[in-house]
Amino acid sequence: MTGGTRAEAEPALGEQAIAQAVADEPGPLTTDREDGLDGGGREHPQSVAQAHIYRILTGRSFFELERHFDRYPTIRESLGLEDNLDHSSFSYSMREQFEDMETFFESYADYVRERIEAGFPNSLTEPHLVEVDAEDDSEPLPEIPEAAKDEKIRHVRAIMLEETDFDRASNVSYEAGGILTPFLEAAQEADCPANVISDNDHDFAIKTAFNAVKQRDAEGWHEEFQRVNGRVLEAATGAGMLQGDLDAYIDVTVIPYWPQTDDPAEGHRQGEPKNGTTYGFHFATLVAHDQEHDKDVAVAVEPYTQDIGPHDLVQRLLEQADEYVSIDTLRLDSGFESARILKLCRERDITPSVRLKRRGDELKGALAAMSGRFDDYEDYPVTSSEHNLTEKVRVVAEPDWNNANKSDFDAVISNSQQSLDAFTDGDEPDVLDVEDVPDILWKARRPYGTFNYEDSPKRIIRRQKQRWRVENAYAEKKTKLMARTGSRDHGVRVFLFWLSTLLYNGWMLTRKFLRDDFPDHRPKDRGAVELTTFIKKILRVDYG
Repeated sequence: MTGGTRAEAEPALGEQAIAQAVADEPGPLTTDREDGLDGGGREHPQSVAQAHIYRILTGRSFFELERHFDRYPTIRESLGLEDNLDHSSFSYSMREQFEDMETFFESYADYVRERIEAGFPNSLTEPHLVEVDAEDDSEPLPEIPEAAKDEKIRHVRAIMLEETDFDRASNVSYEAGGILTPFLEAAQEADCPANVISDNDHDFAIKTAFNAVKQRDAEGWHEEFQRVNGRVLEAATGAGMLQGDLDAYIDVTVIPYWPQTDDPAEGHRQGEPKNGTTYGFHFATLVAHDQEHDKDVAVAVEPYTQDIGPHDLVQRLLEQADEYVSIDTLRLDSGFESARILKLCRERDITPSVRLKRRGDELKGALAAMSGRFDDYEDYPVTSSEHNLTEKVRVVAEPDWNNANKSDFDAVISNSQQSLDAFTDGDEPDVLDVEDVPDILWKARRPYGTFNYEDSPKRIIRRQKQRWRVENAYAEKKTKLMARTGSRDHGVRVFLFWLSTLLYNGWMLTRKFLRDDFPDHRPKDRGAVELTTFIKKILRVDYG
């Protein structure tokens, strides 16, 4: 059976029955909880929850669920998903969005299973409650040899860690890269270095490791890691990655510190209150997506301190990235909604896409007048706070399931006023008077501004959602690649964040090297080496 024929196949009748049963029996599953991603989730939490119940009932992995929904969009749509999520997003939603509901999901899946078995003949349902696809009669693929993984990781470690300069005194005897081991082991355990390593494990004490880090201030570590990351990016380019015009994403991660006092730490930035914190260490990362190899690589990092504005931050990141990549599109969250940033993109021939805040009568009126699930409005003016600069963008909008449920949005579609005159006497686009319409008509849509006037609104928004890659990458780094510390020293914090970024890029590079050498080996459904395996091997492989 060819790939094309397989893609056009209808879903099994039993699987249709399972999906319909999940959709028809939401019961206590109904949830209004936030998506956990600062409004960046692409689907209503109820729909994602239903997808997880379906996953449990059909025995699929997150990767298999993504592939299954790609193959059978009717199944996905019956569960309420407008678009498919990638497997990492499904996984992330279980860790963050539904972390306290795993047991409930299992028990509720049992409840739905009983309802299905009570209502349908066993011949329709039983095979599809435990089996995913027909068995493959071909020979199993060989595994990538562990020795090959060790060799590639040793090579990447030499590029990354052995090149890091600690300005060692002439009388010290430890290896420069070896000083990083306490931080790597602590990252592996998601703990503080002093809690997981005894002084007898190394030829230097924990205090020695921290003193070595403190040899440089924040600016010094930033410059040093830029240099080392440059070596990694050059190796990536040499391996055929980062070629052509790429999509790029900018996002900010916040690492809070305690206690929150009236004397904030040097290098801090004040942010939105969250979990009892206001001050934190902020870091901005520009990630380029290598679509050909499906790899995300951090090509620029900037500490985002209180004295840097959004425009200057984006400019610095783009200047860092210039040496290594050509950026075609740049995707931004609402913190970068700025006429100056839009102008910067236009001058660099970059197509931006930025989340817009729903404020101002013109934007609200434009959203209220839209029809369908996806729609647009051209030439909306984004004006600087000084009112001396305006950049016009095309507004594209999608349903905002955080503010409306499905029945609300159906009403929005049917009630949107479509009888507006195209232009007023002044040849300006006319919009609804927001005083005359229910708030739900504009609150039900999430708007984005872009210079892209060619693609459909749905396509633009779907590509915008790739910013989830950045958020998932941050989750990986913060949970698995960064040692914990209570230090208020900005230099230490810059060192740890940059080290996690460097390790992430090294992991991407290792996976590319291994896949090039072993294209027909397992695993085919995920990276050639798991992140935890990469970290463990980084620690134990020989230096030479």
